[in-house]
Amino acid sequence: RERRMSTAFRSIQSLSLHQPPLPNLQDLLRKKLVENFSEVVVEIVECPDLKQDPWHLPSSGLGNLCRVADVGGVDNLHYVENHRRSFQMEDIASSVGIPNAYIMGPGAWMKDGQLTELVANCNLKSTENDSRYILVQDDGNYHMAKSESTKIGGLANLMISDGEQSHVIRIKCRTRTGSENFPGLIQKALGEYEQVVGLCGIFRMTNAAVHAHVMPDFSETDMLDVPTVDKWLRFYEMHGPITCVSVLIGRAVDGMDLRLSHTHFYSSHGDGGHYHYDKTPDTVEYEGYFKLAESVTRIDPPGHAPDRTQFFKK
Repeated sequence: RERRMSTAFRSIQSLSLHQPPLPNLQDLLRKKLVENFSEVVVEIVECPDLKQDPWHLPSSGLGNLCRVADVGGVDNLHYVENHRRSFQMEDIASSVGIPNAYIMGPGAWMKDGQLTELVANCNLKSTENDSRYILVQDDGNYHMAKSESTKIGGLANLMISDGEQSHVIRIKCRTRTGSENFPGLIQKALGEYEQVVGLCGIFRMTNAAVHAHVMPDFSETDMLDVPTVDKWLRFYEMHGPITCVSVLIGRAVDGMDLRLSHTHFYSSHGDGGHYHYDKTPDTVEYEGYFKLAESVTRIDPPGHAPDRTQFFKK
């Protein structure tokens, strides 16, 4: 583990992650997924060109180099004194050693000062930015739009990569028979390793409804417990096809306050937000590509509420 000083951030801590052989990870994922889906395919493939249909990413691949940045945290959103904390994608990419990176992952943003969900999806090298934000409007409905900004709000869990094509894990599942959600199952599989393993990916959910939330604007008072946060959040039923970005870490690390599972999504029909689980198990289908991360860098944890994992149990 390494601690470093930075002019852009108050605190940086990096940890090298275990990278198991892909055939071993392939077997472990398959064993976990067949417990919850009737049809499962897990295979090692050369990453397809993700600029093409149906992905339309600003990068061809998930990278040869792939690193995770865990930036800020929920306490930047829950405590009034932290509400205006923000970060730049360029600074985050430089801090993990890939300055011209492809950046993808879930986070928060502020649109004209209003808090929003964020799906970061930006190629710093080509300057192509296909990021999306989702906000709650005054009438209570949600609205999704593209963001051309490289600024991030008070939290993000990001894949930072060189965007090249390389070998990845392809997962395809159909008909959920168990109670676990798709990215949650993958995270639990990673947790079976004694060492810390990180996996980043993009997947599509089709033929199903999804339970999701969108954060409204900041609360005017501090939010100190789960019931307060749940009352503040806005929950919706949305529908596929949706494209989801996930950053997953297998286990907690003392002193790093890592978020272990975080998934946001967007779509071509206006649905987007924070993914919780699909609601139509008999018809749901998932397909995605996942890349092992070589390190995780913890940037500027807020410093409040050490038991913040209580907010991630849903």
